[in-house]
This record gives sequence, structure tokens and C-alpha cells, in this order.
Amino acid sequence: MMDLTTSLIGLGLVALCIVPVLYFHFAQKAKRNKFIAEFMNLASQHQVKITQHEVWSHFCAIGLDAGANKLFYYKKRGDNVQQVLINLSEVEKCSLINLKKMQNEDEVIDRLALAFSYRNPKAAEKTLDFFSKEDYLALNGELQLIEKWKTIVNAQLDTKKKQLAMAG
Repeated sequence: MMDLTTSLIGLGLVALCIVPVLYFHFAQKAKRNKFIAEFMNLASQHQVKITQHEVWSHFCAIGLDAGANKLFYYKKRGDNVQQVLINLSEVEKCSLINLKKMQNEDEVIDRLALAFSYRNPKAAEKTLDFFSKEDYLALNGELQLIEKWKTIVNAQLDTKKKQLAMAG
């Protein structure tokens, strides 16, 4: 009888530890799925069919419509909402902004962004933030993510340039 009671108490304690972890996991997953659905809905309102996308930090997303040659960026942080649609047909190049500073003899990244330079020299450069010290405490894969998207965008730009050269 004593072993059964001890086992039940142990099982109850384990359940008390596991239930909050499971709840948190499923709540985060639901929040992420809701954000992705919102992102896809907004993209479709801009006539963008996302063929490739990425979501990070539960409030930032970027997506590419390779067929229409458009990029859609969405950031929602509280009441602050940013939607940016970039027509890649007008873009000359995509580059990486990596602002760093020295802090206690260590180099610390303050901001990571993609910068889009347009063919029209009068058009202002657009930037899309992937990381900012104001929004995040520390990097969580954003450096690798921004490098990946710089490569994706520049590959898209190169593909379209080659297609135009072959057609012309």
C-alpha cells in the first residue's frame, strides 16, 4: 500500500511539472500558426502568392513570390505593425547591414537588416530589420537567417536579369 501511495504522489509531481511545459509549448505553437496565417492573408491581399517564407521571433516574417518577383515583409510588435512590399523588378541589389559596436572588448551586433538598392537612383533605399537590440535581448539565429535571405533575394535578382537578357 505504501508503494502505491508513493508512486501516485511521484506521478502527480511529475504531472505538475510536465503540464505547464506542454501548455506553454502548445500556446506558442498556436500563436506562431496564427501569425503565419495573418502573414499569408496580408500577402494575398497584396496579390502576393508566397512560395517561400520564414518566420522568426513570433512577430517577424518574410516571404517571396518568385513568379511575381515580389518580396513581402511583415513585422507586428504590439500595436506597431510594419508591412513592406518590394517589387524585385525595380531592385538593383540586396545587401546586408550589420551594425556592430565594441562592448567590454567584445564586438556586439546592434542591428541586422537587408537593404534594397533600386535601379532608379532617385528611389530611396529600403531596409528590412531582422534584428535590433531594441526588439531582442540577444541573437537567436537571425545572422544565419539574414544571410540565407540575402542569398535567396540576390539569386532571384540574378535569375530575372538573365531572363531579361535572354528575352532582349
